[in-house]
Amino acid sequence: MLLAGALAMLQYTIAQSEGLVTHDPLPKLCCDPSQITHLLAALIDNPIKFRGESKPETHVGVFLFLDKSTWVLAVRDNGIGIDPRYARRIFAPFKRIHNDNYPGSGVGLAIAKRVIERHGGQIWVESELGRGATFFRELPKMEEQRMKPGMPQHD
Repeated sequence: MLLAGALAMLQYTIAQSEGLVTHDPLPKLCCDPSQITHLLAALIDNPIKFRGESKPETHVGVFLFLDKSTWVLAVRDNGIGIDPRYARRIFAPFKRIHNDNYPGSGVGLAIAKRVIERHGGQIWVESELGRGATFFRELPKMEEQRMKPGMPQHD
């Protein structure tokens, strides 16, 4: 449901870019559905904005940490990539590493970081210039969630 909402938000953009988005089955999450849907949409939209010559391809995957208490959602793309020395900087507000070469205000990943931290998790990126990027979001399993009480479950 969360991913479907994100894909619905980006339907036109994905079609215009002739992009491809694939995904694994996602787990149920105890979360704010609006925030996580927007987070997923932003991470799927980034490789459409920050792409090279090839059509954008994105895969949303999931795995469980060995201690079985944490889900890790991974959004892997074939975009232009990020120089590893900027891996932390991109999560700060208004910090853009490509200046005016690409659209955006420089707040998307800063918001993503706050959303994930509010949900008791972490976000990070692994990338190389010219080789795409993978954004990882660690979220505690539903019964381990450290969110405010009353958050509904969503998948």
